[in-house]
Amino acid sequence: MHILSKSTYIKGLQCEKALYMQKKHPYLRDKLSIEQRAKFQRGTDVGVLAHEVFPGGIDMSPNSPSQFPKKAQETMGNLNNPEVNVMYEAVFQYNDTLIMLDILVRDGDKWLAVEVKSSLRLSDTYYNDAALQYYVLHGCGVPLSDFRLMYLNGDYVKDGPVDVQQLFKMESVMEYVVEREKFVAEDVERLKTVVALPHSPVVNIGTQCHDPYPCDFQGHCWKLIPKNSFLFTTAMDDEALFQCYFNGVNTNAKMLQQIEPDSEEAHQIEALETNSYYIDYKTLYSLAPQPKPKSIAYLNLLLNRPWHEALRGDDFGFCVAR
Repeated sequence: MHILSKSTYIKGLQCEKALYMQKKHPYLRDKLSIEQRAKFQRGTDVGVLAHEVFPGGIDMSPNSPSQFPKKAQETMGNLNNPEVNVMYEAVFQYNDTLIMLDILVRDGDKWLAVEVKSSLRLSDTYYNDAALQYYVLHGCGVPLSDFRLMYLNGDYVKDGPVDVQQLFKMESVMEYVVEREKFVAEDVERLKTVVALPHSPVVNIGTQCHDPYPCDFQGHCWKLIPKNSFLFTTAMDDEALFQCYFNGVNTNAKMLQQIEPDSEEAHQIEALETNSYYIDYKTLYSLAPQPKPKSIAYLNLLLNRPWHEALRGDDFGFCVAR
């Protein structure tokens, strides 16, 4: 059975403690929010649409984790089957690391690897994700003609049925993943060692709790942090907030002594102290069209979620010019 997967590898790069907790104490994970579940569903829906770009493939998805070894064996067999030209969720395992590649397309005597992202732009995490998958594919001896990341085209305008050829963009990352292979191999060995530890590694809370993704063990690691702590504010960047925290500024009262009384950070802390809210009117008015029309209608969307999450989450608002 595998030790690492694509998701646990990315989690380990973000925080070794989160990786250990995921493997040894998964019951301590935070409950998935409605927003997180919606994001996962969006990713699934986009992945299904992406299959239409390369139609006629075989779905290699296992019905349960116990089927991973069987599906990996079937996938390797399909590589030499001339009747199989496209595979979805192809399963590969190498050096205790398992991946499920979104799309694998026969390209002459080689294969085109495609990983799908339900995003409008590519991030460092997506490149690291692709690098791990290349490491496993290369280790399994899969000859690749290219490795591409497929993502959503923000300029696409739907007019009638969805045109999947226009909906997606693709970018080759072959050069990057080849260059990163050595580093991925080192990371895999390091993270396997973390999983084998007899106890959780000591890692202080910090910027890694939110970057690149909100950690799903934050409730466990932050249990001693007050729910109205200045660490939940957004006016200052995370690095500055944690620098203050670890330099002894560990309460709202101490933080208020360090900042300007009328600053945005101060207003956010005061809102937390009173369980109220703070409106940044400067930013709000900057959203208005220029030059200003005769009248503007504002629509506020009130999201039902914990206030400390709302401060860190995406804020939504629309202004409509008349």
